[in-house]
Amino acid sequence: GDFVQLGQTWSRPYRTRIRMLDGGAIVKRDVVIFGGGYDTVNDSSFGPAAVGNAIYIVDALTGERIWWASGVAGATITVPDMDYAIPSDIRLMDVDGDGATDRLMVGDLGGQIWRVDLGAKLAKDSNGGTVVGKFAELSSTSMVADQRRFMYKPDVALVNDGKNSSKASYIAVAISSGDRADPLGENVRDRAYVLRDTQITPMQEAGTSGLADSSFKTIYSSDLYNATNDAISRSTADLDSLKGSKGWYIDLYSVNSRPGEKSISGGQIIIANDPSVPPKYTFNTYTPGNVAAATECSVNLGLNLSYTVNLLTAYGEYYQDPDSPPQLYNVIESFGISPTSTYSKQKGQDEEMTKHSGMGGVDIIYTGRDFMPISWAE
Repeated sequence: GDFVQLGQTWSRPYRTRIRMLDGGAIVKRDVVIFGGGYDTVNDSSFGPAAVGNAIYIVDALTGERIWWASGVAGATITVPDMDYAIPSDIRLMDVDGDGATDRLMVGDLGGQIWRVDLGAKLAKDSNGGTVVGKFAELSSTSMVADQRRFMYKPDVALVNDGKNSSKASYIAVAISSGDRADPLGENVRDRAYVLRDTQITPMQEAGTSGLADSSFKTIYSSDLYNATNDAISRSTADLDSLKGSKGWYIDLYSVNSRPGEKSISGGQIIIANDPSVPPKYTFNTYTPGNVAAATECSVNLGLNLSYTVNLLTAYGEYYQDPDSPPQLYNVIESFGISPTSTYSKQKGQDEEMTKHSGMGGVDIIYTGRDFMPISWAE
């Protein structure tokens, strides 16, 4: 069939418009884009999947498969290392601002992040200039602690920051790892990442393979600045290390030595109306068994934290009130697994936003200026 690699359908289908070749003319076509889904083999193991390791583009009106990428033979583009399931929603981007989606980004259950640049002449089972590249590889099979999985789509923002990055203009890709299928697991050292995609222009194709050529470089953990232990202040030498890196990460276990702390809901970038105020990355985490031991009268449902950090530097940016020092996170006063936080700004709030942390948790966070969520055409 047309969807041989489709697993459990965890990945939400997004309807959008892309440029396609139709009868010799380039037109905008309504399509649906989604990941291959989840494979139950990953319930008990970290490794390649039998199904789910694919990205699909489908005609929104007819359901006909137009294009797909996978690690298996027979895909429109057969991609080496695209062997892990993709249950995440896919981030759709309109980089050139023409009203059509032209870039996709998504993580997989092998800790990899894929970038797809859609060609303007894409047609049924034809690349049309579409190029796939491995943007990042942030897990390892050799140690259980490094077997990170991405189950939620990244958030992205176009950045101009010559102070903290050696290349001022880039697309910030914010994503956090965690295994939603195993919320009680305690062996993996999950992380929050902000990666710098400095190649804003389309990737170059290697021949006619549909794969990115050697000028497109994959990001590895060794390319990133470890901001875990200095997320409030850092030395000049560390600032230089951050500037020369390809992004940063925070090791969630190392923040407070909590085994099993993981991000199993989506994160969000929020952008200030005032360009002098740095953007923030916010995400929630869940830690199993981090409350008083269960008894006949209480249930051990874990701990939820909500992180608010500077997108550019990883500095903690949560303020309990205008006069308090910055912190990395606040505790969500709820039980179970908290969903994704959302933000709202009410009339009359000059320096604050309401942060809805889920499960009934509501906090007022002080930003100092107006903030608004970043949005991309999807």
